[in-house]
Amino acid sequence: MVDENLPMSYQPLVSVVMPAYNASEFIAEAIKSVLSQTYQHLELIVIDDGSVDNTGEIVSEFVEKYKPTIRYQYQDNSGRPACARNKGIILARGEWIAFLDSDDYWINGHLQQLIEKAEIDKEVDLVYGSKIWVDQNGNEYPPEYQPRYEMPEGWIFAEMFKNNLMCTSSLLVKRSKILDVDLFNESQELKVAEDYDLCLKISAISKVASLPKLKYYYRRHNTNTTLDNSKRARGLITAVDNAANLVINGKVAKENNLQDVDIRKRIVELYEHAVLTTYYDKNYLEMRRFVVEGILRGIMTRKIVEKVVLSLLPRKVVAIIKNMVRAK
Repeated sequence: MVDENLPMSYQPLVSVVMPAYNASEFIAEAIKSVLSQTYQHLELIVIDDGSVDNTGEIVSEFVEKYKPTIRYQYQDNSGRPACARNKGIILARGEWIAFLDSDDYWINGHLQQLIEKAEIDKEVDLVYGSKIWVDQNGNEYPPEYQPRYEMPEGWIFAEMFKNNLMCTSSLLVKRSKILDVDLFNESQELKVAEDYDLCLKISAISKVASLPKLKYYYRRHNTNTTLDNSKRARGLITAVDNAANLVINGKVAKENNLQDVDIRKRIVELYEHAVLTTYYDKNYLEMRRFVVEGILRGIMTRKIVEKVVLSLLPRKVVAIIKNMVRAK
């Protein structure tokens, strides 16, 4: 369907790729948010990554009603969203790709705003927005708990290297650029950071635009894979290592300001973050793995030493130390 309210220059086909795994609780709301978009020149491709619940039945009902706008494909479980997203990208017919996770949802004007932003500057290959955290029932978190961060635009590889600024369900990306960077990396280490890895690769060679006021609804619940701090820490380290190799091998466009890219500082920050988060999760085995790996890379900071020492002490001693610190 083509949105007749927009000029034809604003009518490229957008392929919305939705990976799903045991998504029966939320996927209907996600699909409805795509179908209710004011921008209607779209297709929705749902890739079921081996669900064992009734996800397939729910999606099939939508396919019957809205074919050929919605396509559904089942595949054996890979355990990695990157695999499902890549399958969707390969099947996509659109010039632009948008992503929506099966537990998230959009406002009605989401795609229209992204497309209009992309049309302002023909050199832009990626547009991204922001997000609103909601709970399992769709209730918004209080403002003080909502994510806040800068959303620069232009040639922002240096800023992306310092921090993951983009959320998968907010992205609009040219399909050709995703193919240029060999799709999502499907390695197990990037299971919860493949989006960061992809956005780093694209921002290394492309100009991007941002829409800070455009927010999608990111649902936080117990089955979110991104809430696994150990896996997330591993993914961030892997993504930044991959990006560092782009810098070292001269594969970052000259338009980017590489003077602001401090590889050593970023890697140290990530190992320190990995040790701290796994320590607070009481996941001491993973914490020690990060410590040893960091040592082998010449990384040791005061905060890392503190957490190693505390992890070796009896809990009663740690409690006494914490009370003494608070008393000061």
